[in-house]
Amino acid sequence: MRRFVSSFLILLCTSLFLLPAAAQPTFNFSTAQRGPVIGPLHYGIFYEEINHAGDGGLYAELIRNGSMEENSGNPDYWWTIGDATFSISSQNLLSAAQKRAMHLNLTKAGDGTRNIGFWGINIVRGQTYRASFWVRTANNWTGDVTLTLESYEGADLGHTTVHVSEAGQWKKYTAEITATGSYQLGWFAIRGSKAGTIYLDCVSLMPPTFKSRENGMRRDLAEKLAALHPRFMRFPGGCYIEGGNRYQWRHTVGPVEERLGIYNSHWGYPVSNGMGYHEFLQLAEDLGAEPLFVVNVGMGHGCARTISTSKASFRRRWMPSNMPTAMSTPTGAPSVPRQVIRNPSTCDSWKSATRTTTTPPPTTATRATTTPSVTISSTKPLRHAIPR
Repeated sequence: MRRFVSSFLILLCTSLFLLPAAAQPTFNFSTAQRGPVIGPLHYGIFYEEINHAGDGGLYAELIRNGSMEENSGNPDYWWTIGDATFSISSQNLLSAAQKRAMHLNLTKAGDGTRNIGFWGINIVRGQTYRASFWVRTANNWTGDVTLTLESYEGADLGHTTVHVSEAGQWKKYTAEITATGSYQLGWFAIRGSKAGTIYLDCVSLMPPTFKSRENGMRRDLAEKLAALHPRFMRFPGGCYIEGGNRYQWRHTVGPVEERLGIYNSHWGYPVSNGMGYHEFLQLAEDLGAEPLFVVNVGMGHGCARTISTSKASFRRRWMPSNMPTAMSTPTGAPSVPRQVIRNPSTCDSWKSATRTTTTPPPTTATRATTTPSVTISSTKPLRHAIPR
């Protein structure tokens, strides 16, 4: 690079020397008068849900398919331990948002199941992990459940024991595990203390997070974003918010077990929505960036549907139920529905679909119609929105 700059300067000086005196250029520099001012929001970052940017990426959750929603016939990314057997259950579920749970049969003490995470769980010696799971037992089963960080071969790299004291009802249990060793491609295991039947759902394992947020981001990746000093953060994506199977913020807030995951049909994998609207706002705040929320304006890839743009329909679909009427009425919204006709059969998608790892999701299914009442708190207001 230095050689190139030196050669360029020599060539420039030679050219100027050879020019006639009348053609000599004049350069004037003024340090007292500056040029146009660049706005403070000129530089920022853009998040898009591509290639597991959230689940398995920036979002700190280490368990893959913790809610058992990814396959109707088998708990994907889970393996049995010992003589245990498992299957998918769709009865007596945790919440309306959860369509499936793991039915785990333990034939003896030490049987259980373990999860590989997203291409292995990075276990770091001395680091404390926060584990949680929802469990419902059958036939009055109570007992101890051991949670273990382990290697592929099953070596114990840190464990803790939780006593399951209630039978027959869903209950959440939490614990902390401090790693006693390091292993880059680790597993997370759940073992029972005796034979019996239990149901598992919404299993979670969180490492220390950026700014110690309870449901936050990976420290290493978020620190790299912070080092960019972005003035705004655009989220949650471009194609990701388009079409029928699109991102809808109201399905991404509240307790994680009450959030509706979706199938990312544009890029071909399910998204848990554990990294939701509130978490995006928190990340923007932690980065010192303005949140720039991308909203859908009816566009879609290869699909469309009849969209009602009446004021009442607008309020039902896009505004929180507890928002004052005066705020929830869009100014100048037309009172007649607008027809958008382009292959509408591919658009029925804001509903939970049967998902497998080998076939695309079906185009029709069912989704819960109720939305939990949620208050979102953030000290940084959402000042900007970009329609796409």
